[in-house]
Amino acid sequence: MVTFFVVFTAFLAVLVTAILRMYFNQLVPEGLPVGQHHKLRTVGVITKLTGMVAYLASLLGIGSVINNIRQIQSFLSHLQNVPEDPSLQIKDLKIADVPVRLYRSKQNIVDGKKQTCVVFFHGGGWMFLSIDFYHSLTQYMAANAGVVVVSVGYRLAPENPFPAGFDDCVEVVKSLLETGDEYGIDTTGIVLAGSSAGGNLAAAVTHHLHNENRKLAGQILLNPLLQFMDLTLPSYQKNSSAVLSKIEVALAWSFYITGTKRMSRPIGANKHSAHLCNTKYSKFIGVCDADVDKVQKEPPKDIPQEIVDALTDYRTSPLIADNMTGLPKTLIITAEFDVLRDDGLLYKKRLEEAGVPVTHHEYKSFHGFLLLRGDKKICASAKENIIKFLEEL
Repeated sequence: MVTFFVVFTAFLAVLVTAILRMYFNQLVPEGLPVGQHHKLRTVGVITKLTGMVAYLASLLGIGSVINNIRQIQSFLSHLQNVPEDPSLQIKDLKIADVPVRLYRSKQNIVDGKKQTCVVFFHGGGWMFLSIDFYHSLTQYMAANAGVVVVSVGYRLAPENPFPAGFDDCVEVVKSLLETGDEYGIDTTGIVLAGSSAGGNLAAAVTHHLHNENRKLAGQILLNPLLQFMDLTLPSYQKNSSAVLSKIEVALAWSFYITGTKRMSRPIGANKHSAHLCNTKYSKFIGVCDADVDKVQKEPPKDIPQEIVDALTDYRTSPLIADNMTGLPKTLIITAEFDVLRDDGLLYKKRLEEAGVPVTHHEYKSFHGFLLLRGDKKICASAKENIIKFLEEL
């Protein structure tokens, strides 16, 4: 009995030491307010442990690493235990054969009143997270902005690489534009919204429907991921964190476009986009020398065609779209210490140059602070600004 106690105590001490070391080794962007360090480190430890458990389970023949991470994330999402708002009717159903969660005001159902609709696309690098993970935010919008919310469970990479997830999002929105009356939706008041990779989908679908002359009321982009032509922009170089690093962004792009991780290193090193250097596309991301030749070169032979195409395809890289004119009113929320910060700032600049009304708010926080419930005052302010934007449409 004494031997067991000694062994158990030693094991516990080693485990606690390892977790503490992991905690203090988490990547924290320089300048992030000290009060947010604990939250960022804690999220980083949970993410790291999730990956370790998923990997060990895969070694034992239990699922793949990616599917195991999803299972753990699903478990963690249910631990949030978000109480359902009694003023809302919340249903899981399918629209255009895509799983969605529908949030509607019970009173408006009784009154037969049509409402603005927010179609929300969750984040997670096109591979992870879910409707459940964003339930707290989507429910908040429905209850406080007086809108119908449709949260979309699009297909995930790498099993379903681009354009599968994008196509799902397009089909849901098209269906709502045509049949939204069935769900109490004012079809002239549909807003697309998304966080991180979901912000990419919201912007891409907005472009796509605009090109088809379909009218949307607005778009809300939260910490959006909008291009992968250049991962050496200032925010990519200095804002990698325990929540999201430049390496992880490159991995996400590789899995999303190719279904594998094989292109993550070339993407991270910008070796995939050298042929676009000093072309009009460089101007879109603010790294163009005005005096050089703008003729596009031949892409490197070892870069897959799907990567070459995606670099300048608005459906994957909305920031690189040729024309922003006529896009709907836009709200962009960025975080000062987010690796994706510059994507949002450059998109704001391009929209403004095209005459699109843009509201922008930047917060002294890290990537995904709204989802991860960072600083309370910052989260409250961001939520208030989302509600204000919706109320003023």
